[in-house]
Amino acid sequence: MTKRKQDARQNAAAAVSAATAAAPSNGVPASARLALIGVAISTFGDALSTLSAALAIEEAEADNAAQMQADREQEEKLAAMQKQIDYLTQEVARLAQK
Repeated sequence: MTKRKQDARQNAAAAVSAATAAAPSNGVPASARLALIGVAISTFGDALSTLSAALAIEEAEADNAAQMQADREQEEKLAAMQKQIDYLTQEVARLAQK
């Protein structure tokens, strides 16, 4: 959590306690309700940010796994091609000796 968000939450909490202390005993002032709503929205935003970061990490891991699989397949193809080149080189050398 950033320093700015922490400050905003502390300010909202202070506003709620100040408004509650000054409120009549029979009701909660509108400023306290607004402060509570603001804190709730801020917390919801933080949760969305966390979820977004988690999804980005999962996507990066999936991309990395797919790239590793593609690299493995490419290496297998190159190894097969090298084997064919070696065989053909031996055949050309054998035919050149005749």
